[in-house]
Amino acid sequence: MHMSTCAICLDALKSPTAFPCGHVFCFTCIESTVHKHSPLACTQCPTCRTSFPLVTVNPALLPLHLRPFFQPPFRRLYLDNHTVSPRINRASPPNSPPTLHAQASSSAPVPVRTCEGAVEIARLRAELDAVRAQGTMWQRRAELLASVVGNAVRESVHTEVQRLRREGESVRSEELTRRMHALEAAEPGLTM
Repeated sequence: MHMSTCAICLDALKSPTAFPCGHVFCFTCIESTVHKHSPLACTQCPTCRTSFPLVTVNPALLPLHLRPFFQPPFRRLYLDNHTVSPRINRASPPNSPPTLHAQASSSAPVPVRTCEGAVEIARLRAELDAVRAQGTMWQRRAELLASVVGNAVRESVHTEVQRLRREGESVRSEELTRRMHALEAAEPGLTM
């Protein structure tokens, strides 16, 4: 199958949209796939069966410091119908339009030419976004685990300090009582 055809409807891509795994389908095909799984909070890619969440968040509702980490579940692609093969030019003149290499680091949808290399770049970009999202998720899990472990260690240390404090007070009280009885025994007339 040619890279510019949809694997669901087997037609040319109409409003191409990429799943987080990087596979590209028509927007209407993805929409119908998602509606089949609407009671669920996640769906699977029809090609590789990779699961991913369907939850979408309005970026305007996110705090500013979290917005760079937000990745939408679907990415719209814009395909040009040019037959010219895109070239990655690292030494392009400053006034030239951005090349695919410069555009690959951008998180916004960018125009992509309909050749296998450009579709592969789009797939890799979507895969990179998915890896970043997964890395963010693992980082949050690690921070949560560190917090839980830190709280457990603090609680354990606090409990041990309290136990040692009570034990020390008990030993000191017993020692003072023993000394008092020893003094009373040595001098029987000094009772208070």
